[in-house]
Amino acid sequence: RGVLVTADRGGNRDVVLLPADGGPARPLVATPAREGAARVSPDGRWLAWQSDASGRDEVYVGPASAPGRGTRVSAAGGVHPAWGPGGRELFHWAG
Repeated sequence: RGVLVTADRGGNRDVVLLPADGGPARPLVATPAREGAARVSPDGRWLAWQSDASGRDEVYVGPASAPGRGTRVSAAGGVHPAWGPGGRELFHWAG
């Protein structure tokens, strides 16, 4: 349990969990790319985020237990992922 934030870490953006118990911040998605806009699925099993790892912003999804192993799910760019109410759909903006 905690809050997902996008943290600027030395000019790079990463997805970080701030634990509700006040423990130290824990990077969830931290690569040389710029990640952010993370959203947890309604059932808590999946994490969606945007990253420019491909050279442009795209949307990725990975298991909440190991989100760094995500799969790109957008085809032609994507930002601001949002889960549908049932958690079976994922929406995002595409340019």
